[in-house]
Amino acid sequence: MFGSILSMCLAALAVGLLILIHEAGHFVAAKAIGVRVEVFSIGFWKKLVSFKYGETEYQLSLIPLGGYVKLAGESPEEATGEPDEFWSKTPGQRSIVFVAGVTMNMVLALIGFIAAFAVGVPFTVAEIGSLEKGMPAWEAGLKEGDEIVKINGINRPDFQDVTRQVALKGLKQVPIVVNR
Repeated sequence: MFGSILSMCLAALAVGLLILIHEAGHFVAAKAIGVRVEVFSIGFWKKLVSFKYGETEYQLSLIPLGGYVKLAGESPEEATGEPDEFWSKTPGQRSIVFVAGVTMNMVLALIGFIAAFAVGVPFTVAEIGSLEKGMPAWEAGLKEGDEIVKINGINRPDFQDVTRQVALKGLKQVPIVVNR
């Protein structure tokens, strides 16, 4: 039970991080082109905590499954023509604000991918666990504990590589090299 509660909390934290980075992209792009940001919110519905810094109110809301950046003059109906409003900017500048959130998510994904592989990603070793008498692996002379170091030209395969190569060859023999 504790594991599932921890998993849910970690998932909520991950979603919250994605939202924060996404909204921060919109925020930074808006500020960079001179648009006034009225509200930067993580979450929806009831405001839990907020503070104002400069012209922006930063808030954390009850339902953390989203967020938003409220820009001055965001909709054409509320625009007054002030130079720091969203609709006072050129179409190119407005599109930068729209695209910035997704761009930041892609940057986060790239950084996460690099970090994961720098730390290490576990792979299932291509080692023979158990064999059934009469099955192709047994008839090929494989033994329990053998490590497959090469299969069909692939060096240092993981278990998925072995499964894929065997499945693709069908009934044909698959050349392998094992370390006993």
